[in-house]
Amino acid sequence: MIELLVVLAIILIMTGVAVTTLSGAGTPKQQLRREARDLTGLFKEARLAAMERKLKVDVYVEPSARAVCAVETDYARKLLTDNPGFFSDGTSLKDMVPETNRFFRVTAFPEEIAVEAFALTDIEPEKTGEEPLFEAVPKGMPATGIETAEVSHPVFSFTHLGGASGGGVSVVRNGLRIDIACDLLTGRPEIVRRRAEQ
Repeated sequence: MIELLVVLAIILIMTGVAVTTLSGAGTPKQQLRREARDLTGLFKEARLAAMERKLKVDVYVEPSARAVCAVETDYARKLLTDNPGFFSDGTSLKDMVPETNRFFRVTAFPEEIAVEAFALTDIEPEKTGEEPLFEAVPKGMPATGIETAEVSHPVFSFTHLGGASGGGVSVVRNGLRIDIACDLLTGRPEIVRRRAEQ
């Protein structure tokens, strides 16, 4: 009887390992969707933190580190002021140990995933002649491309009212890409379609 229980325990352990291994596998599309869900989760958490704490949260994209960071605006400014060589000397936000009671979250991606920032003006309208889901650029805001900006500048921010300002983030793998931007009014992340590069 004991031998039978031992054999059953071994079979259960091996089944658990096999299921865990198989669930981590999948097509490149499925893996990319998983990474996009993680990124969306980061955006939702940053938006809620901005509203609950009544502060602004900036989102930074670090393509070389394959990371997206959400940091309290004041804390991010402090980090950049205290470390003038930040980003240029290879230092990454994802390597920082945050102070307690500060909102600081990082989503790091595996080697096969690339991350890119894009501007709101890069979002393609749903149909020809139809207004885009996300307003292009609010009046008075420069329409510069975010992809050319330094990494030391946030891609966009969440406000204490729950809205967002700025652009979006793409996750890319083997020519497949998912583009995520946050609505200016509600701040809710949604999948969008970027304009084809010209």
